[in-house]
Amino acid sequence: MRIINRSLNRLGQFSKSRFTQVVWIILFAFFLIFFIIPLVYFLLLSFFTFIQSGQYEVAFTIENYRRLVSESFYLRVLWSTLQLGVISCIVCFIVGYPLAYFLGRSPSKWRNLMLGIVVASLFTNLVVRTFGWIVTLSDNGLLNNILMEIGLIKRPLQLIYNMTGVVIGEAQVELPVFVMLVAGVIQMIDPDLEYAARVMGADNLQTFFAVVWPLSLRGIIGGLSLVFALSISSYITPNFLAGGRIIYASLFINTLVTKTLNYPLAGALSAILLLSSLGVVGALSWVSKKYL
Repeated sequence: MRIINRSLNRLGQFSKSRFTQVVWIILFAFFLIFFIIPLVYFLLLSFFTFIQSGQYEVAFTIENYRRLVSESFYLRVLWSTLQLGVISCIVCFIVGYPLAYFLGRSPSKWRNLMLGIVVASLFTNLVVRTFGWIVTLSDNGLLNNILMEIGLIKRPLQLIYNMTGVVIGEAQVELPVFVMLVAGVIQMIDPDLEYAARVMGADNLQTFFAVVWPLSLRGIIGGLSLVFALSISSYITPNFLAGGRIIYASLFINTLVTKTLNYPLAGALSAILLLSSLGVVGALSWVSKKYL
């Protein structure tokens, strides 16, 4: 009987181990097929020679990268894209950190309501939200009408089809991600640390900068990294709110792939965009590890 029990236990352990291996193999295959191979292919494509629309030669060249860093049009595209990422980070930090602090620390009954509003926005269709901003920010939109009705402005503000409109739309999309991440970090800070600071004579402001702020910096850096990466790669919001007046990298890549069929140049621009994102995220991670 003992022999049978041992055999069954060994069989169960073997089956569990084999099942775990199969799961890992499936996950690795999925990641390889849908992430690694397309990425490597596009990176290789960026070094091919463009011949004409839809045709390229498998001949190594850096001409695609040279054009992107030397011609003024491509530099403007890259500058607009990086500018969008930086400004979106600033707006999300200014608006999102106080809200994250409120969600992470406040015992108010409004906390759950605010948390529900933040989470609910994540489940709202992005296209619907973007069209909502078009209705709100247009010359005859809700915001301009309210401001003119109360006499604050005499003519409509230009809030759409420019950088302002795109930043507003992007910040609204990325804000819940930033808030949820930072609020989670703040909530994990031991309240006894703040209590100890107050016992030592610190007021509320001194307690915040001595305890909460330094301990929440890792969450801030992580949130800003996500906001930057998502902003510079966004397509739907810039496509609708820029109105074609500002060309961002994601929009230009779509044009290269679907209209001009210049796949090598699209690959090179994608590679630069990826390196820019990884560079910012890597720099923020380095700062976090070295100084925090």
